[in-house]
Amino acid sequence: FHAAWREILPLYFHRLEPAEVERLADRGTYRLETRRQILPTLREYDLNGRLAEIEAPTLVIVGRHDWITAVGQAEALAAGLPQSRLAVFEHSGHYPFVEEHERFVAIVQEWVANAAEGE
Repeated sequence: FHAAWREILPLYFHRLEPAEVERLADRGTYRLETRRQILPTLREYDLNGRLAEIEAPTLVIVGRHDWITAVGQAEALAAGLPQSRLAVFEHSGHYPFVEEHERFVAIVQEWVANAAEGE
């Protein structure tokens, strides 16, 4: 697993230094059986038709360079949610909370404060 993860891990980030790949790969855990059970259910899991039913304020976050969840998918999700805000992180892949940590925290804090005030 670790050899494969070292090859795949950089795809999750916009920029990732080789030393960071090693550090993250060594920390990762992976259960093949869990993946085997989850993946088939994802093909059938589509709630797009019910997005308008979600009344809670929702913050949709995506990295510009995310190959797993493309910006277009995040835009469609945000468009389908009545009370959503879309935040695109221009210098991130799948993990904007790592690659643009300070901006991520600021956006989430601002969004939570606004949601608490009912905006």
